[in-house]
Amino acid sequence: MVFIKIDPKILESSNLLIIAPTGSGKTYNSISSAWKLVQEGKYSRIIILAPTRAACDDIARTARSIAGPNNVGVDTSDARLDPNWRLDVTWSKPVIVTTYERADSIIMMFHEILNDSIIILDEAHNILFPERATAIIDILCHLKMISERARTRIVMLSATMPMIEELKKYLNAEVIALDGRPVELRIEKVPMSGNVFGRGAEPYYNTKYEVLISLLKRLDRSYTPILIYVPCRRMAEKIAERLRKACDRIGWVSEEEIVHHHAGLPTNKRREIENELKKLEPKYRIIIATDTLSQSVNFSFRTVIVLGLKLFLPGEVKYIEPAVIQQVLGRAGRPGYWNVGYGFIIYTSDEEDVVNRALERIYGRLETLGDYYVLPIRLAYSGKSIDIWVRYAPPFIDKSELSTGVEICKKLRLIDEENKLTPLGRVLAREYVPSYLFPLFDFYFNYGYWKELENLNRESRIESALAFVLAVSYLLQKVWTVEKMFDEKKILCKAPPFEYYVPEAEIYIRDIEEDSSTKLYLVERIAKKFNARIEQLVEPDIDAVLYALYNPDILPADQLAETCRKGAQIMRSLAREGLIDQEYDRIGEVLVNIFKSYRRLLRDSDPRYVAKFVEVMFRRENLEKLVKKRLSFGLDQLFIYMTSINTEDVETGIRELLRALRKFNGKRSNSS
Repeated sequence: MVFIKIDPKILESSNLLIIAPTGSGKTYNSISSAWKLVQEGKYSRIIILAPTRAACDDIARTARSIAGPNNVGVDTSDARLDPNWRLDVTWSKPVIVTTYERADSIIMMFHEILNDSIIILDEAHNILFPERATAIIDILCHLKMISERARTRIVMLSATMPMIEELKKYLNAEVIALDGRPVELRIEKVPMSGNVFGRGAEPYYNTKYEVLISLLKRLDRSYTPILIYVPCRRMAEKIAERLRKACDRIGWVSEEEIVHHHAGLPTNKRREIENELKKLEPKYRIIIATDTLSQSVNFSFRTVIVLGLKLFLPGEVKYIEPAVIQQVLGRAGRPGYWNVGYGFIIYTSDEEDVVNRALERIYGRLETLGDYYVLPIRLAYSGKSIDIWVRYAPPFIDKSELSTGVEICKKLRLIDEENKLTPLGRVLAREYVPSYLFPLFDFYFNYGYWKELENLNRESRIESALAFVLAVSYLLQKVWTVEKMFDEKKILCKAPPFEYYVPEAEIYIRDIEEDSSTKLYLVERIAKKFNARIEQLVEPDIDAVLYALYNPDILPADQLAETCRKGAQIMRSLAREGLIDQEYDRIGEVLVNIFKSYRRLLRDSDPRYVAKFVEVMFRRENLEKLVKKRLSFGLDQLFIYMTSINTEDVETGIRELLRALRKFNGKRSNSS
């Protein structure tokens, strides 16, 4: 077998680009070499960056095996659900594992964390994707700035490293490349005849489905476990459902052996699948998955089938990057399990070029930054100017985009003429709000529609708060949840136009970029297009969201709850900045606790129990009591106690729980 080797002495003296196939040990050996330098006192800490929560969990297990369990901290949305999790404790560990975006947020505020640090950036090919590139490059900019006065090192890892020469020169790095694979990979191209009839994801996958069935019939159990790559969550679910009904046609697999996996699954279900796939003989034989199983995590797949080669985005269709295709294929054949892995690519005639470029390892380049409108307010909030990018960004970045971002933020009244943040700008910067949401906040606050929202819910500010939180959550979810809700005959808004918000928001920002005198405001334009009233667009249907939370086994409730928590946190910041009444801070605090508690229960409890939590906690009378009490302990703990004493009234539950706690503390003091 062929494995990568990394000499700690080389890492001590130089930044590294490590290019090696999946399963060649590059992540393990990078951490091991870096840990030796930390043990010798030459560096203070290792910060490991990964693209997904699943990848962070897997890398953290590897890091603990090297550095010991007490020396590794994890900072992800899952890790932060732990009631004992603390930011200062986590980031004081000698090894920290987190995502690109979380690291960017921490480093932007506390860049001294990079002093005497080794950064290990896993799956570095994500720099090709605009939506990930901004965070990655911002981290690189800060590293370059810090390295002028303090010691730092960076190791970038990928099986499919793009722009090697540019990154090598920019980072003054050494390249360590390994061509051979530990396991032989046999790849077969499966061309399709004919055209795709119809537009969108469903006609596309319907056309490929029969070819997939024919391929599976040609294989047998010796090729399993099989990963089928589909970069669309909704279609991953639908294909899994169709394959379960086609077991008789396939001939060698049962319904129970087919499962789908994506980031929207409940945490406990996602982890159950991941733990199962680490076994030599997992119970799942066909797994339909998105990127969640194709990056950083080592699973025991014998075969990979690349089914989806297009991304169906709002308003456009894009081909998958060649680097992604090669990355997914690299998951076939785990070292120590098999001597040979198998890869199949099902493609239409128009996809042949991207397939050939992937197999010839001709990867793309970063053409534009994603979300560069956010950079000016984020940098201003952290006390820095856009000059850090102008001075330290890689030469392949078009720096003119950054000055455009400043102008857009001024036109949206997030930055004033003196380049200082407005109150709204501070909120959006602090909460790391993506730019496609800027027009929504412009709509609510600069155009005075917050009062309109309150007028729709005169009886209860709690309902106004929920409407706002759910509108933000809806848009943070983008399109997938909405489509799923339509499938379930439940829509998230009283009128469907918000399905079109994200592409319209991007068009609106481009309109501002080109001409500040945009005649028709974004939400008004959508309302006119669909002959809908404005109030329908600012008041999501609360019952529809509760329906999603009631059914965590059907809908992506974990992700929905996390984006609702984010919306509630944003609302608290708006109240603290004086943009809305201070009462919304109290309401937001309760909603943040509710959604965090919901996710904790979702991770550890039966779905029926979780649905009961929603039913009890979202009753108007209980919400009002929770806001009045402003509880500091976990609402999941309160709910569990309420269940044990058989009450659904929050006030009774609080009173009895406090009485029990006083009694317990009294006994403890007497015994001591």
